[in-house]
Parts: sequence; C-alpha cells; structure tokens
Amino acid sequence: MVKNSVLEVKKLCKEIDGKKIINDLSFSVEKGQVFGFLGPNGSGKTTTIRMMTGMIKPTSGSVKIMGHDVQTNFYDAMKNMGAIVEHPALFDYLSGWKNLIQSVRLTGEKHDESYLKWCVETVELSDRIHDKVKSYSLGMKQRLAIAQSLISSPKILVLDEPTNGMDPSGIKDMRSLIKKLSVEYGITIFISSHLLSEIENLCDHVLIINKGTEVVNGSVRSLLEQNQPEFNFSIDPAKINQAVLLLTEKNIKCSQSEDQIVVHTTRSDIPHLVNYLYEHQVFVYSITKSDNSLEDYFISVTREVG
Repeated sequence: MVKNSVLEVKKLCKEIDGKKIINDLSFSVEKGQVFGFLGPNGSGKTTTIRMMTGMIKPTSGSVKIMGHDVQTNFYDAMKNMGAIVEHPALFDYLSGWKNLIQSVRLTGEKHDESYLKWCVETVELSDRIHDKVKSYSLGMKQRLAIAQSLISSPKILVLDEPTNGMDPSGIKDMRSLIKKLSVEYGITIFISSHLLSEIENLCDHVLIINKGTEVVNGSVRSLLEQNQPEFNFSIDPAKINQAVLLLTEKNIKCSQSEDQIVVHTTRSDIPHLVNYLYEHQVFVYSITKSDNSLEDYFISVTREVG
C-alpha cells in the first residue's frame, strides 16, 4: 500500500456486455485529504464507486482500504469506510434516533448512548433526532446518513453527490459539515460531485475521469495555477491595437475585449508590462483579475478527450 494512503485503487477495469466502462484506473487517497472525483455523465464515476464499496466486482484490478482488499477481505475493508452512495438508506417511518439504533444492530457495532449522541451532535441534528425521518428535508436525511456512517468510526467517508437536490441552505450546511469532519476530526473524505464549484471550494485534491480513463489527477491548487491567470487591462480604446502589438512582440499572450485587453501573465510580471506600455505612451488605467475556475479547466480537458 502507498505510504499514508487510506484508499488505493490499482489497475481497475470493468467490462459490461463486452464494453469497457472503466479502463486501467489507478489512484490513491492519502490520510486527511478531501479528495474530489469528477467526470461528465457516463464517465464511469458511479461504476468506480460501486467497485470501491464492494457493490459490484471489478473485471480486474483491486481496491484496498487501509491495506485490506475489498474483494478478498471485505469485512475488514468496510470497517474502515463509511459510504453514502446514491440515496441514504433510511427508514422513513422511524425517528432519526431509532434509525441509528437500527444501524448499530445491523452492523454489530458496540457503542454506548453517549457515542450515538456525539454522532448526532456532530451532524447538528440534536433538535430533530426524535422526529420521524419522513418529516426531514433532503439535507437532514443526508446528515442523518452521515451520522450512521460515523457509527463505525471510519477512516474514510465516501460521499456520492452529497448536495444533489438540496436548496442553498442545505448545500451550505453540508459543506460546513464536510469541512468539520475533515479539519476537526481528521476523517479522510472522498467526494463525487457534478458541482465543480463545490469540489473547488471543498477539496485539496481532484481526479477527473472521462470514458473510464484518468484525465487529470493532482492538487486543486496546482491545477488552477497551471491555467495562467488572465488580467484585464483598461486602456484608451484608441491605443488598444498598439498595446496588443507591443505585448505580442514580448511574446505575451493577449487579446482585445471591448475597451480592454485580456493579458495572460503572472502577477509578478504586471509591473514590468505596465511600465513597458507606459514607455510607449500607452497608459493602463486599471487592472482586474479574471477568476480561473475548476469548471473552466474541467470543461477544457474533458472536451479534449471527448
């Protein structure tokens, strides 16, 4: 097992009806990471998660959790993982508290009432825990499902589309909870989501797949830094063509946008460029930075592969 890895996926393949859904996928999730898993519809995300959680068998390859192979040592592997895949498995006609009691019975875990109360307090459901689940909002159901997952004291928590269908308030609460589980309790988090801004805000590492194959695997920060920032230089419209020519001569990538020029450069180079333009009687009135988002990057790399 890779040093400090909680989850290790190695050469994972899945064929269904002769078609390769997942093709030689390998990655590891290190202790303490909030790991984002991205891909367009049909990319193989759900199939990968089902193999990770032992719901389906891979055609070849392996998944290990804390060194335990999911296929050959399922019980020990799953002891270390909490997972919410697709929809929370809850009994609507029972209260939230009785759902937790039922989970303890089904899993065989031995916990006293104080630990269950801690799980409830952690997901901030204390005021509604004795109400029937059928009265819960989607966000509350997701938080109860996370409380269920905490019963086994997992080393890694797998969340498949954790905010899907929630209102803005529910999304905000879920993001806060995920950060708390990671920062305060040191739980490694694996998040699959189609909300790219969510991954950008929550995760420190991201894996992007398309057509069952890895496209990008790296830190969120490094991926954003690879996309050189864009700066909007506001100048005299009559000087725009001259400015573009001057910067192009310096091998600076730039383009015209109404009464501005869009300049691709590093922040440290800006003073030199402004001074260079000033020396040629082109005055920069203001500079604003265009935000590079993970969404822009995601669209570009999946389009290239697709």
